[in-house]
Formats: sequence, structure tokens, C-alpha cells
Amino acid sequence: MPQSSLAEPLGIRQSSVSMKMKGNTAWSVADVVNAADFLGVLPEDLLDDSVLRSAQAKYGVDMKKAAGGPAAVKLPQLGLNQRHFD
Repeated sequence: MPQSSLAEPLGIRQSSVSMKMKGNTAWSVADVVNAADFLGVLPEDLLDDSVLRSAQAKYGVDMKKAAGGPAAVKLPQLGLNQRHFD
């Protein structure tokens, strides 16, 4: 599938998709969700397993099971004026 096919639903140019695919530009959560919707998969299917393993180690929760089940994963929430490193 050409990158231009994915660029349209993401609302970006093909060159921006290329930069994301090469790892030169970060994917936003919205990009991952929109890409998954376009591809007909779940957003977690597009995530590298190392991200899920890292979250599991940090929070002690099997993220794949939590994402697919009714049990909520309690992640820290940031306040409106709080940065992720505060």
C-alpha cells in the first residue's frame, strides 16, 4: 500500500508518513488510532511489543489482557498544568 493512502486519513502529507515510518518523527496517539482505524486493526496491534513490555514492568499489569478485558488499568493521570516528568 502506498504511503499516500495512509497520509489522507491522517490528514498529513506522504512525506510526513515517510518520516514517521523511518522513525524520524514521532507518532501521536491520534495518528496511531487513525492509522489502526484505516487499516482495520486495533491500535495496540501497531505498537512495538517493547512498549507493552515496558508498561507491564512499570505498572505490573499485563497490558494486552487489560486492553482487551473489562478490568481498567490504573495509569497515573496528569493535571492540566503538569508535565509528564513532574
